Amino acid sequence: QNIRIYTDDLSKADVYASELRQEFSDVEIKTWREVSPDLRYIFDMMDISLYMVMIIIIIGLIFSIINTMLMAVLERTRELGMLRAIGMNKARTFSLIMLETFFLTMAATPAGLLISWITIQYFATTGIDLSAFAEGMSEYGLSTIVYPELTLEYYLNITLMVAVAALVSAIYPAYRTLKLNPVQAIRKFN
Repeated sequence: QNIRIYTDDLSKADVYASELRQEFSDVEIKTWREVSPDLRYIFDMMDISLYMVMIIIIIGLIFSIINTMLMAVLERTRELGMLRAIGMNKARTFSLIMLETFFLTMAATPAGLLISWITIQYFATTGIDLSAFAEGMSEYGLSTIVYPELTLEYYLNITLMVAVAALVSAIYPAYRTLKLNPVQAIRKFN
């Protein structure tokens, strides 16, 4: 005879199983991973797919930040040349672009986190109907309506990845300021 115990938090299934094993040593207790390795494989593949999508989004983010910061550098070539001509060294002009990117990232991050939190909370209550795409999910006992959840750990990882991507993508535009010849930069836009 089988008895199934359901939990709202799959990450605690191992903890609950070990507690039950201590309490009922004469009963064979298995977690969902041991009972259904194919379902575990599906969840692992979903995690890999999620990270692949995140990498694609981060790559797009990197290119858009490079484009934005390059435009900022090109539009201010004369001003940057003027700063270099009056004595600002290369390291400071490099730092100027890096700091600008840092502050833009820090200003936009709370807005992005808030918008994503509101979106996730909405879909966490209403659900996302995947019945048109995932007819076979019911064979594994899974619902075709998905209720997304984003833990604090994911939020912190995503925030860190975006911040690092922003700073890394600002290196090339900031490097372009190092190659500025002050005289040519001032003349170019006269």
